[in-house]
Amino acid sequence: MARLCVIAVATLASVSSAKGLDTIESAEAYALSRGVNLAEKEEESEPFGAYRAFNYRAGETLVGIFQFESSKAASSWRKWIAQMPLATGHRIQNGAIVFWASGGADAERLQVVAALEGKTIFRPSSSVKVTKPKTGVLPDSVQGYQDLTWGMPETEVTQQLPDVQATSDGELRRSATVAGIEASIRLGFKNGKLKRVVVGFPFDAAPRGMNRRETIDALTAALAGKYGPGKIDEDSFDTDPSWSNGRTTITLREVMHGVAIVYESVELMAEVEQLPQDGL
Repeated sequence: MARLCVIAVATLASVSSAKGLDTIESAEAYALSRGVNLAEKEEESEPFGAYRAFNYRAGETLVGIFQFESSKAASSWRKWIAQMPLATGHRIQNGAIVFWASGGADAERLQVVAALEGKTIFRPSSSVKVTKPKTGVLPDSVQGYQDLTWGMPETEVTQQLPDVQATSDGELRRSATVAGIEASIRLGFKNGKLKRVVVGFPFDAAPRGMNRRETIDALTAALAGKYGPGKIDEDSFDTDPSWSNGRTTITLREVMHGVAIVYESVELMAEVEQLPQDGL
C-alpha cells in the first residue's frame, strides 16, 4: 500500500511537471518526488505579491513555495526579486510556482536546489539535526547599518558619508537606492553617538508601478530572505515584523506615505539623553 502511494505521488508530480506546476499541492508532490521532504508547513500571512504562499523546512534548509496566477506572473516576480540586494537564497520557477530556498548549510541547500531544479534526487544526511526555525533572530555580526556601527561619532559618520546633509531636528539625511528602490536615509544620534538609521521608501517612488501592498510585501520578502522570518508580537495590535540579536533591532514599519526599515541600537535607545542644566 505504501509503495502504491509513492507511485501515485511520483505520477502526479511527473504529470504536473510536464505542463509546469500550478498549485501549492502540485509543488509539494513534485518536491517529494525529488526527495525533498517538506516539513513544518506554515502558511505565509503576507504572501509577498503571490496568490498563495507557504513556508517549510527540508533538513536545515528553509523552503518557501509561492503560487501565482500564471507562469508569466511567476517569472516577472522572480526576476524582480532577483534585482534586490537583500533577496538572498535561490529561487526556482516551475510553471506558476516559485520555490525559494534559503538558510542552512551551503552544501545541503545546493542539494535541495538541484533537486527542485529536477537535476538530481535529494538525499539528506542522516547527521542533519532538524530544529524548528527561530523567527526574528539577527546574526551577531549585525552591529549597525552597513559599514556604520552603533556608537560611531557624528564626525566619523560624515567622513564615511560626505553627501549627508544636516536636518533641522539634528539628524543627518541622504538619498540612495536601496533594494532597487529610491530611498531616504535618516541617521539619528544620542549624546553624539549613532543610535538609529531609518531607511524610508515612499510609495510614489516604488518601481514599475508597484502599489502599496506590493511594496510592503516585496520588502518583507527581501528581509526574510536575508534574515529569516520576522517576529510579530501576537499579544498586541502591532503587526510589524522585527529582528533582533540583543544589540541591534530591525523593524519594518508601515508609515503614512510609505514604508520604513528602522535599524536601532538596543543599548543607545535605552540610554538617557544628556541635556544642559541651564534654566533648571
